[in-house]
Amino acid sequence: MPYDKTQLIAFLLGHLDPDAQAAIERERQSDPNTAAALTALEQMLSQVAGAATPMAPSADARARLLGAVEPATRFDGFVDRLAALFDLKPERIRALLHLVDVWPSSPWKASRIPGMQLLHFDGGPRVASADCGLVCIEPGHVVPRHQHQGNEWVLILQGRAYEEETGQIAAPGDLRLKATHSVHTVRVIGDIPVVFAVVLHGGITFVRK
Repeated sequence: MPYDKTQLIAFLLGHLDPDAQAAIERERQSDPNTAAALTALEQMLSQVAGAATPMAPSADARARLLGAVEPATRFDGFVDRLAALFDLKPERIRALLHLVDVWPSSPWKASRIPGMQLLHFDGGPRVASADCGLVCIEPGHVVPRHQHQGNEWVLILQGRAYEEETGQIAAPGDLRLKATHSVHTVRVIGDIPVVFAVVLHGGITFVRK
């Protein structure tokens, strides 16, 4: 069946119920027109998400600012956006954000990528099928080149990350979409860890250049 643009965008954002998500995924696999429409919309959403060029403060200014803010309130400005991203209540988001300050201790866990730690948790019903969590990557470390098997939404909370393939720099407040089958390499720049929230559909596969 044909789907309108609103339905397809809702599918890409993971806003539909599981049955509707599965139906459109089947349509993408079987209908070239639907597949082409979704590819075009993925590219549009990716461009919109990465269009803004942040004006990052100097390292000294950033350090003074972070040092002046109490840990309990440092990420309060992200609560509403994270609640929408993870489909969770603000109270749950605040509890999760408090755990940034216990990194790298439990419940943070080391990943298979050196210098990267993960804090997994369940998202709400809208993103129940996705991997949800917070990620912390230490300065100087790299997430090797990888391909996304589904859409990935990332919201940067702290630090800056450089995407080698595009030259784009992601900074706090940036929301980025990596569409299905997209490939990139991410490097932490600066002298503080990068912390970001992620909703990952379908996992990733590491690939060679």
